[in-house]
Amino acid sequence: MNKISGVTLAENVGWNVSHIVFVTSHFEHELMPNLKDKWHYLFKPTSVENFRELFQQLQNESEI
Repeated sequence: MNKISGVTLAENVGWNVSHIVFVTSHFEHELMPNLKDKWHYLFKPTSVENFRELFQQLQNESEI
């Protein structure tokens, strides 16, 4: 099986999902302008509280 990056995977499935969350220590790729509202980031080191806050925010947005 070929390996692909998380960004490549996100670009391929981005049209079919509401949000994509990257947990990363760095980000070297430009966002695709038409997907920037779907892509979210937690930068390492992160905390459980940051994780909860982001997912609560995404859940609240999906209920609107």
